[in-house]
Amino acid sequence: MTKHYEEYLETVIQTKRRYVNTTCDNCGEEISYAGMYNTREFNLEFTKGTSYPEEGGHKIGWAVEDLCDTCVEWLKNILLKNDVIICKVDIDW
Repeated sequence: MTKHYEEYLETVIQTKRRYVNTTCDNCGEEISYAGMYNTREFNLEFTKGTSYPEEGGHKIGWAVEDLCDTCVEWLKNILLKNDVIICKVDIDW
């Protein structure tokens, strides 16, 4: 038995993802970062559940992931008007 092969040209198209930008979850404006050494973090999250070091765990909750500087101030003012205590953060290392 003889095996016969033919050559053919196959075009392969791959879809890849790359980061483009981040937009505010409240107003939709683009959130810009001003350089590689500047940091900007926003965290608002609530989770609850169980955690077992040997077996793992499960948590459920909610989070607001991305807010622009204007909307962070807007949210901060809402919290303050509703008597929520906001702690100052000052970090050096």
